[in-house]
Amino acid sequence: MAGPVPPGQVVEIRAVRADGRTRVGSGLLITGRLVLTAAHVVFPEGPVASSRVGLTVGVGETGRAGTSGRVVWPERWDGPGGTAPDAALIRIDDPGWIPPRVDRLRWGALTGRAGGIAGEAAGFPRVLRGAGGARETNHLTGQVNPLGGLVTGRYDINVKDHPPLAPTADDEPLPWSGMSGAVLYACADPTGPAPVWLATAVIVVDTPGFGEGRLSAVPVRRLLDDPGLRDLIRAEGGPVDWESVELAGLISPPTVTVPRTPAQFLRADAEIVDLHGREALLSEFTDWCAGAADSAVRLLVGPGGQGKTRFARALSARLREAGWLAGLVRPEGVGLVGRLAGQTRPVLLVVDYAETHTDLTSTLLGILEERSSRIRVRLLLVARGGGDWWDDLTGRHPLAADGQTLPLAAVESSGPNRTRLFTDAAGTFAHRLTDLDPTVDWTARAEHVHRGIPDLSDSGFGLVLAVHMAALTALLDQPDTHPGGSPVEVADRLLRHEKTYWTDTARTGGITRSADSLEQAIATATLCGAQDVGEATATLARLPGFAGDDGEAHDLRGRVVRWLAGLYPPPPEQAGQVWGGISPDRLAEHFLARHLTDPTDTPGVAFRVLTGASRAQIYQALTVLNRAAPAHPRLTGLLPALLAADPAARAPVALQVTVEAADHTPTADALTALAPRLDLPTLTTMTDGLPQYSHRLLDLAAVVQQAHTARLRDHTPGLPPARRWVLPRRRTIPPDTYLPDLATSLNNLSVRLGAVGRPEQALATIEEAVTIRRRLAADRPDTYLPDLATSLNNQSVQLGAVGRPEQALATIEEAVTIRRRLAADRPDTYLPDLATSL
Repeated sequence: MAGPVPPGQVVEIRAVRADGRTRVGSGLLITGRLVLTAAHVVFPEGPVASSRVGLTVGVGETGRAGTSGRVVWPERWDGPGGTAPDAALIRIDDPGWIPPRVDRLRWGALTGRAGGIAGEAAGFPRVLRGAGGARETNHLTGQVNPLGGLVTGRYDINVKDHPPLAPTADDEPLPWSGMSGAVLYACADPTGPAPVWLATAVIVVDTPGFGEGRLSAVPVRRLLDDPGLRDLIRAEGGPVDWESVELAGLISPPTVTVPRTPAQFLRADAEIVDLHGREALLSEFTDWCAGAADSAVRLLVGPGGQGKTRFARALSARLREAGWLAGLVRPEGVGLVGRLAGQTRPVLLVVDYAETHTDLTSTLLGILEERSSRIRVRLLLVARGGGDWWDDLTGRHPLAADGQTLPLAAVESSGPNRTRLFTDAAGTFAHRLTDLDPTVDWTARAEHVHRGIPDLSDSGFGLVLAVHMAALTALLDQPDTHPGGSPVEVADRLLRHEKTYWTDTARTGGITRSADSLEQAIATATLCGAQDVGEATATLARLPGFAGDDGEAHDLRGRVVRWLAGLYPPPPEQAGQVWGGISPDRLAEHFLARHLTDPTDTPGVAFRVLTGASRAQIYQALTVLNRAAPAHPRLTGLLPALLAADPAARAPVALQVTVEAADHTPTADALTALAPRLDLPTLTTMTDGLPQYSHRLLDLAAVVQQAHTARLRDHTPGLPPARRWVLPRRRTIPPDTYLPDLATSLNNLSVRLGAVGRPEQALATIEEAVTIRRRLAADRPDTYLPDLATSLNNQSVQLGAVGRPEQALATIEEAVTIRRRLAADRPDTYLPDLATSL
């Protein structure tokens, strides 16, 4: 695993004093031309910086490059006794300098209470000066404790290295002299599976009173508070936002995606168009976050394309400016949620696509409910709708039960109308499209579009995404066509432009495959993810245009994976994936509906790609298709066929998708038709995955449970199949390992049948369960009496439902008798059941 400090960016700094002597320090190349260091290194004689600063960039295998620069921040520095932090920024102004590729920089700050945060830095201390004056690098390791240095606003690093010896008779008497200016990288989990190291501080001096075993550093967070510094870094393309070191693996970094294709200008994480019409709602959510409660939850719902993710990002940005830790939760960071308990700053956690991350959300809710800290934490869940997943969470978590569900209304209901949204978006897109293709006069195109605004009265343009898509497509169409058309026609035209871009980039990357093969690769990336390069290449190998076992085919798949990953990087909610596919969701769904149901798609891309796919890939594919099917009816025939092709692997996943989906109809209908043909292990898995209480899935739950019961009958010799749900009066029940499972399935089926309004069948079913459990309890009472009491309790309910109160009373009295006896022996276990019967 690569270390945190990039060797090619480690800088040795030599600032010349007025008397000709040189002060040596360390630094880090943070952009192609900017070097961060300590102020006292480049202000060696007072408030004015050295006029020229010599720089040697890079160490190790990257080689070393000599250059020079000048201090651009701060303008003056009054020394350690002043108020300004001991840090400086040098800009390389050497005309012969060729900026190297630099690692993507992420700034960090310590925000927790727990000590022992790992830290590493590389620099050029005095003790490693050779005979000729050249200095060797020192790779410093140590630990930082967040609660130290709070009064003076510094970090103290407890050095793990052996303390250096102080030089004698030297103008640099401190042994660590020369290490000043090195940038400290910090990580809260350096031995974890995916450690995140953040540039956190600038080392400045030995800590007084601690010998050589401790160094002090200036937190980067303090430096980034200066607008001048931020402007300088931003102008060079560098980041200016910091993240929590402790929560770096849990909260996504506040980065903005740079569009690489036309459609990516519509991505929420590209943040191209301003957030119109949401000012009042942003203020209301900001007030909610600032409320007195320690922890609070909200669910924000709305259709795809309404702007939910964009709103959540805007809220996060506003709170970060106010000092909060805020951002989208990384699902793979679920193991880090315990660190929320020790934070010293308020936190906003956003779970996008929350319906697909119920385990993560449940874990977050549990931590928030149990923590003792009074620091405010807000959990914002974003989903297309509530449903069984939300009902389940509110039933298990009081914090969720107290939460609000808020629909995100159309922008035009409280903000600008569609025409204003269109013109504003067209102007913004025109300005930014220059980055994608500087050869086009986008300003002229925008002026032409503004003179011919299309008809936006179609109901589909009620979604802000549809209006933005129309504006973007109108610009791309110019000057060949007049903008207009329905949202469907607009999406088709935008996809044609998108295809032009992906074809050109593939050709540039040396991928010589047909347009159809390229489109199949794009569809594959859009339909299902890949956890690593190996899975990505294996997925592509299932497509005819990229199959083959020879070295050339293997190399081709590697190039295609890199092409797809570069063209369509994964969105923040899929940060662990190799590729992302076409986005935003609405356009991706339209693309898949067109491609996967095309009559010329003879190879059946979806069938090929999902053959041998991982569970995660199947889940993503079925989730996408279920979301797309309501607006694209042609997909409704594809879903049942895909499930039937591999029911054991896909039906249980489809049930999970059904439970989570805001509109579950496509997968629910497919499962309803498929359930009677499933085998016992698959049905057992599915019955275990059914929600205990679900109004939306009552019919599907009854069908699945009935199919499960029928399969158990098939595995239970001596039991004739039930007809019309009438229980035979007498039956010999042989001892069999499936009998207990059959009785349980019958008991559950009775509940499901009663819930869908079939009381007579429910009664017949529970009577059969009671009969089986009486025989089982007679042989092994300690094991099966509790189950018999459960079925008797259910039977009493069903007898009451069909108007037989006397029998219902007798049955519940028998259940109470059994449970009294059980509770007398084991009250902790059976008293709750007795209370239920009473």
